This record gives sequence, C-alpha cells and structure tokens, in this order.
Amino acid sequence: MTEPNLQTVGATKEEMSAQICRVGCVSYLNSKPLIEGLEDITGVGVSYRVPADLIEELEEDKVDIALCPVIDYFRSQEDLVMVPSSGIGCAGQTLTVRLFSRVPIPEITEVYADTESHTSVALLKVILQKTFHIKPKLVSYIAKDRKADGKDAIDPEAMLLIGDKVVNDAPCGCAYKHQLDLGQAWWEMTGKPFVFALWMTKKNKSLGQLPLILSEIQIKNSGRIKELAEKYAEPHGWPMDWAERYLGEILKYPIGQKELEGIKMFAEYAHELGLITELKKMTIYAGERF
Repeated sequence: MTEPNLQTVGATKEEMSAQICRVGCVSYLNSKPLIEGLEDITGVGVSYRVPADLIEELEEDKVDIALCPVIDYFRSQEDLVMVPSSGIGCAGQTLTVRLFSRVPIPEITEVYADTESHTSVALLKVILQKTFHIKPKLVSYIAKDRKADGKDAIDPEAMLLIGDKVVNDAPCGCAYKHQLDLGQAWWEMTGKPFVFALWMTKKNKSLGQLPLILSEIQIKNSGRIKELAEKYAEPHGWPMDWAERYLGEILKYPIGQKELEGIKMFAEYAHELGLITELKKMTIYAGERF
C-alpha cells in the first residue's frame, strides 16, 4: 500500500496568540479518555453532540475543533484539517458498532441504519459490499426512538447500532442471532486499524496549545481507565467491568502512521463505491507541535 497522501499546515504566531476554547465532542462513554479534565482548563468549553451532528457544528463555526466522523472529512465542502492529537479507533473488535440480523449476513436485503454516525454507516456499506458481496437497502433509523421514516420500526430484518445503546439497549440475541462487529470485520478484511473519529478543525484556524493539551489529556487518562469506568459506567448504562475493558483494551486512542494508513484505505474503498466524490488530500495540522 502506498503511504498516506499527507500535507501539514500550521498557523502564524499572530494566529496562535488567539485563545481557542470551543470544543465539540461526542456524548458517548468512548469519549471520556479524550476529554476528562478538559473542562477544568480555564477558558475551554465543551459541547456534546452525537457524532453525525459535529461536522455541522464545525462547518458553521459553532466550535473551533470537533471530534468528527472520519468520513465527514472527505465529504465536507469546507477545507478541513486533521488534528491527530487523538481519536477513537480500534484494531479488531470495537464492541459498540454492531450489525444485528435475523437472517444470515449474506441473505440481508434491508438494514435499518443508526443515523448517529456517518462513518459507521459508510463502513457497513464497505464491508457488506467488499466482504459479503451484497448491497442491501439502507433505511435511516433513529435508534433511540425506534423510528424509521417517521414510523415505529417493528422487528426489522437487520439493524446497525452504534454507541452505548449496543450495550444498554441491544435487541435480543434470541431473535437477532447473526451479528457482526464492524471493527473486527474491517480488521479481518484489511489487517489495518480503523479510526471512526478524530479531531478536526478548519484550515487556517489557530488552535494554539490545544492540540498539545488534548494529546496530554489522552495520555494522562490512559492511566486512569478504572477510575473513569467507575465514574461513568453506570450513567451510561454499562456494567463497570465491561466499561473498564472497553476503554482500556478495546478502543485505541492514539493516532499514528498505521491509523492514518487505515483512514486512507477506508477513503479509497469509500471512493470506489461512490460513498465520497473525491479522494481529498489528508491535511494534518502542524501548529506548534504537529
């Protein structure tokens, strides 16, 4: 595989003097190692949204940096920049991005797809087409309300769920006997880690020391996983031991060369299947550190 097509951009010293304080982040348990302690920093404010809403927050300048779905980098009409301080990824199973089906996977004709993550829906399409050679109809599914097309969704043939609801509100395994963890499926298909979301900003936006702060927070919190699990498992509907394993072992938060290669490969598949219109250059924020 070729190296990721990367370029770096920085900010002027004058731009770096501006204080940036608006951070957009996902509301799931999986974000806690990335942002726990961030709100304690003077002048920093964090707003929480489901993943699919964060790109709009960034594009409309409601936040200065956001933990956006990876696919949105390639779909956005804005000039965006990746900030690899940290992200949410996996190298194998992810646990919280899961396909549930009443029929064997190759026989699926329709999937109710959770609308909260653009990347997960795109990954589902890639895996189903490239691994199982099927292209089922996808129906937008508001999973938390069990609604599809404004109507109650009753016993769909298959559904894609993401986030905490995979653990605290999953369908009965007795009915949905055929299940697929999309992180594990990607790993088996490519041998690459998968990145669902990473920090992004607009080109020429000054972030000052914020990328360094975000990186240091993630490193610090990597040594506090049990504490974070004890604090947040119950409010998010997780068993404590599951939450500790999920945050400490299953999810991968650093973004390095292998992760960037995985992002590039995902974009190439997405482009091949018409899920994005162009293969944008992966522009990396330089600033004072990157």
